[in-house]
Amino acid sequence: MSLFEYKAYSKHPAIIRQAEVLVEEMLSLRKRKPSKKDKVQYFKWMKVAIAGLYLIGGYQKDSVQIPFNRNLYNGRTRRNELYQPELLKCFMWLRDAGYMQETQPAHQDKNGNWTPAAYALTRKWLDVAVHFCPHTERKKQILQSIIRNPSLPVIELRKDGKRMRTNPHKDKWLWEKRIKVYNERLKYFEFRLNGEVIPPVT
Repeated sequence: MSLFEYKAYSKHPAIIRQAEVLVEEMLSLRKRKPSKKDKVQYFKWMKVAIAGLYLIGGYQKDSVQIPFNRNLYNGRTRRNELYQPELLKCFMWLRDAGYMQETQPAHQDKNGNWTPAAYALTRKWLDVAVHFCPHTERKKQILQSIIRNPSLPVIELRKDGKRMRTNPHKDKWLWEKRIKVYNERLKYFEFRLNGEVIPPVT
């Protein structure tokens, strides 16, 4: 059981089409018609939800931990740039519409630390997904297409698990440019661990 992979992102046609279908269904049930901007955002983060579930093994009927705490997705308490309110709404709709089901509730350990609830994809999700990814070979292609989410900051400093402010520096722009170029080059190489391909999402 693993935490949902927020860093996952993919432009694979199968993920794009599946996201389009799910977003259309989600928004069709709303009384108020969403703006074009809202629709674009939901589509963007639905793709993240699908790619993350592929990467973390949700399609193999494994449970995936997904935090539903609104504070993690909004305002100053947001965990990072990938914890967006639109992504949370996608998760909530997937759960409420029967595409995901809870397999283990959120709970606290003896030290008071919270473990997010775990979810598994349902038959309903798999029946939709099979139209876009019916073969093992295509599933491998999707996994290989997953890259580091471009919405994540290039430089993020942390101390004791908490984000730190990046102070202004005359060479900061150069550092960021070098890291972006380095990350872009990594896309053209295949890294393996114990024979399995490691997607460049970290």
